[in-house]
Amino acid sequence: MIIASLSLTEYHARVNLYTVHRLSLRAHTRIGPGAIVLTSSPRPVEIAYIPECDISDTGWRLSSGAPLASVLMLNGWTRLDAADSTAGLSRRIKYCGPRHCWLAQANYMFSQVETESREDEYVFVDEVAYYLQLAKPSARPSPGYLFLCPFQDLQHASTAAYWSCDPSGIERRGPALKLIVKAWGHSWDAFLYAGLQQFHRGKGFDPRSQDVARHLGFPLYRLSPRAVVGKEDVSKNEKQTPDVQGARL
Repeated sequence: MIIASLSLTEYHARVNLYTVHRLSLRAHTRIGPGAIVLTSSPRPVEIAYIPECDISDTGWRLSSGAPLASVLMLNGWTRLDAADSTAGLSRRIKYCGPRHCWLAQANYMFSQVETESREDEYVFVDEVAYYLQLAKPSARPSPGYLFLCPFQDLQHASTAAYWSCDPSGIERRGPALKLIVKAWGHSWDAFLYAGLQQFHRGKGFDPRSQDVARHLGFPLYRLSPRAVVGKEDVSKNEKQTPDVQGARL
């Protein structure tokens, strides 16, 4: 058969029937590009992630897309001129790793998770975008500066940004800011995953392992602490489980 003669890379490239998703994430989410999220919950829940992967980062920009003039402070925060920031800021992080990394090991990850969710409810996150806006559009800050926390701290910082009339940022002032996080990704139907399983087995690989990913030199997915493994909820043991950040930024 023609399909049997394809290489792993050629077959993966043909699995191009997918659904595009736009997701709303919590402001301080740990979900980053390359992650796998389950969308059957009220809020997307991360199931698996790659500890390290290649990404592209636009850096903070004006909502128009124009770059910002900024000063990096000694404490790692970034200072901007307040007048340049009132229209809002954005930052986009995009996955740039192997395009078929997830498809090479998806059936293995499914075998590790105890869930009644359908395969098409698992979404591969391709891009995450952060938007920083005034909580009240009518509000206007006093002349001064906007301070942004280090991006690697954005996921757990109590304050992502604040205004100050002081160039050192010691005295904080209003108005309040809000952080909005959106993501875009893809999902595949169950019959495509079934085809992958059959093809991998036909090539001599155990589809319920990560052997295909290892063979192709892809980074290996890990289960997230919130994933349900077997009959136990790993989130109950989060304190004993190292929370590797990696690609989560």
